[in-house]
Amino acid sequence: MKVNKPPGVINNRFPLLPPPYIIPSYSDLYFNIPDMLRNCLYSYVYIWTINNGHFWMYPNSIKPCATLHGYQWKCNRWRYIKLNVSQVQSFF
Repeated sequence: MKVNKPPGVINNRFPLLPPPYIIPSYSDLYFNIPDMLRNCLYSYVYIWTINNGHFWMYPNSIKPCATLHGYQWKCNRWRYIKLNVSQVQSFF
């Protein structure tokens, strides 16, 4: 599911504002995660990983090797990360 693009984003690349304060409810997904994540680029996305991690992310690209690039909200700031799509269990 796609969250609307936030105000305060420069050139649709780096978010200037924090993500929403709500944490969405977990739901299992049974479809092609890389294809669905492509529809969520440049938007706030809540990610659950297979190792029980969960966080807000602002993805801005998916590379051919199935690596998701973007920014993770951690310690009250955005940090650049790369995440293998196979590590994503679900997202909102």
